[in-house]
Amino acid sequence: MRPRRGKPAHRARSFGSHLSVTEAGRVLLITLAAATALSLLFPVFGIVACLIAVHGVALAVGWALAPRVELIGHWVRRAVVGREVVLHYRVRNVGRVPVYDADLVFEACPGAVGPVVSSGPVRRIAPGQTAEYTLTFTPQRRGSYTLSGPVCASTFPFNLYRQHRGDGERRSLLVVPDLVDLGRLDIPIRRRYHRGGQLLAGRIGESPEYVGNRPFRPGDPPRRIDSRAWARLSAPVVKEYQEEYFGHAALVLDTFGPTQTPAQAAAWETAVSVTASIAHELDRGDMLINVLAAGNDLYDLLLGRHITQFEKILEVLACVEPCRDAPFEGLLPRLADQLPNTSTVFLVLLAWDEPRRALARRIAEASCRCAVFLVGEPSSDEPDRASGVDVFRLVRPRPTPARGGAA
Repeated sequence: MRPRRGKPAHRARSFGSHLSVTEAGRVLLITLAAATALSLLFPVFGIVACLIAVHGVALAVGWALAPRVELIGHWVRRAVVGREVVLHYRVRNVGRVPVYDADLVFEACPGAVGPVVSSGPVRRIAPGQTAEYTLTFTPQRRGSYTLSGPVCASTFPFNLYRQHRGDGERRSLLVVPDLVDLGRLDIPIRRRYHRGGQLLAGRIGESPEYVGNRPFRPGDPPRRIDSRAWARLSAPVVKEYQEEYFGHAALVLDTFGPTQTPAQAAAWETAVSVTASIAHELDRGDMLINVLAAGNDLYDLLLGRHITQFEKILEVLACVEPCRDAPFEGLLPRLADQLPNTSTVFLVLLAWDEPRRALARRIAEASCRCAVFLVGEPSSDEPDRASGVDVFRLVRPRPTPARGGAA
């Protein structure tokens, strides 16, 4: 799944000087502080004066030649955890003097997003000329993040200070879970009548089938009246269509479980990815997702058949966190209200114990199909049809954990 591009392009002009210290500048500042302290004991005033002069020249020249540029490029609003993101920018010098040793940097970048690597500084950008940059980074955690930048900064003349003009534009980045290959979901589906099914079918290119006429009954929509048949029979009649039935699904993500060890964190992240993968497969098929339950939160939504946003589920899963208290007792009554209109419930579980068995039994008692995806290692205590589970699949945790979070 590729990250989607945001706005086609953005332009930002940088004015108002800003200053930051480079690694070399920090070393020289420490050296200056040490030399100043030693000057009280030894006659090293010349060294101190030289260091101060170097810093003064770097500050003055850097401030005078701070870049006046225009940034043109694309930004991504959504990325996938563990997938590299590549950004392309063009920097145009709109000032009257050349820009030296210019590079693109982010003023504020969360560590979970990963270090942003630039294609490298450009030695010289003459007035009116344009330079191209490539920025790459690989998000390490799910979540919603805010970044400041990028900005065009110059380390000229001595690579001691990084000067740039203007503030970096604040940008949002949503890091969604990666998908796992679940293969084909061969799950028996019980279709149920969906009110407004003809409208939904029309949105995806299907046409309701005309099956005949019948006498008009109070409550029939006037648009279905067959005027020609009415004139012929001298009685109101309406056109009758085949009603639309859809498969309705519910997604339940188990958020109750420890995540202290790397193996536990890997299992949790795999469960989130499995939930996203199931939603993706259902969205590509002919099922409607009525509800998403993630821990104590229940999201009432309508997804699938290409009529609503699959992105809404990704937004929820991008920021979902494990909970400390078991949510099953509080979830059952709220989920029970949705079961009469649901044909299949997909449970993504981290364990198989009595509270989770009770949840599966309650789903089976509501005449719903129950598909369990258990994230963990094989064991003798696994779901079967006796526990109300129609389909069971074991998913092994992926070895690389990435803890979720928001910033």
